[in-house]
Amino acid sequence: GTQTVHSVPVYTDWSLGTMRAAMKNQFNVIYILTNSRALTAAQTESLHRELVRNLEQAAREEEQEFILISRSDSTLRGHYPLETEVIYRELTAEGSAGRIDGEIIIPFFFEGGRVTFNDIHYVKTESGFLPAGESEFAHDPTFGYQASDLKQWVEEKTKGAYRAAEVKSIPLALLRSGKL
Repeated sequence: GTQTVHSVPVYTDWSLGTMRAAMKNQFNVIYILTNSRALTAAQTESLHRELVRNLEQAAREEEQEFILISRSDSTLRGHYPLETEVIYRELTAEGSAGRIDGEIIIPFFFEGGRVTFNDIHYVKTESGFLPAGESEFAHDPTFGYQASDLKQWVEEKTKGAYRAAEVKSIPLALLRSGKL
């Protein structure tokens, strides 16, 4: 969350007026803190619909382009895939100028001991790294899960809409090689 960013304005409001102000500021990046994990699914859907609509309208009015990145929880808890589905629907709705290039899942929070290696997401504990699906976070009563392999996690969270075998993975070595 916001504990890992610096020199970036953090907004806790996504009203049209706030989004207009964000479009006019001198920063290339802003952070909109929604705390949607604390909300119900219906509230989260409404929040993201309003946020994207206000962002798009402010961008049109200010003649600005934007890239929207949805940052979720590094322990894989939250309203996934609901949040990204709402963003997708809003950005691709008739009359929208939005475009979706894809969805990339990159759970990471180095300072908090959350890393991914060979598609397995890990949580650092006192005794070492534990696959996230075996961690206390996976037992969350609202956002629990079983899979530590991110491909399997996507299949689990989407209730099979996206099969693990269809999820693409980009190895770190390939990223580092610059040959994408």
